[in-house]
Amino acid sequence: LNVSYQSINKVLPIIKAGCRNSDIGYHIQRFVESKKMNVIREYVGHAIGRNLHEKPDIPNFGNKDEGVRLEANMVICIEPMVSLGGWQTTVSAEDGWTVKMKDGSLCAHFEHMILVKENSCEILTVDDVIKPSILEV
Repeated sequence: LNVSYQSINKVLPIIKAGCRNSDIGYHIQRFVESKKMNVIREYVGHAIGRNLHEKPDIPNFGNKDEGVRLEANMVICIEPMVSLGGWQTTVSAEDGWTVKMKDGSLCAHFEHMILVKENSCEILTVDDVIKPSILEV
């Protein structure tokens, strides 16, 4: 849980107009992998507007300096999904909805909705819901 949550906070300083969507993923992936964990690649964050899921995608992995440049006043959802094992998932045949790690490892997911500003960003979701005790191991 900590690594998923912390990866959002690590990437906030780079989010501003002109930042590329792949830069966000690059920094999330580097942080997560530095903790000897993996980012799930089959699900990504996204822009949000009139529709819940809009382009561009905001991956949790990738290379620097590639992809779409973010613009001021865009709203994006950053959703790092972190696995203690491999990065591949499978969908439960029982309900066709539940996602599990292919190798059976544990995973965690946090999400923040972010307003991209000219020279910074702003978290739009309420952060005080996450109690420190949840993140203590």
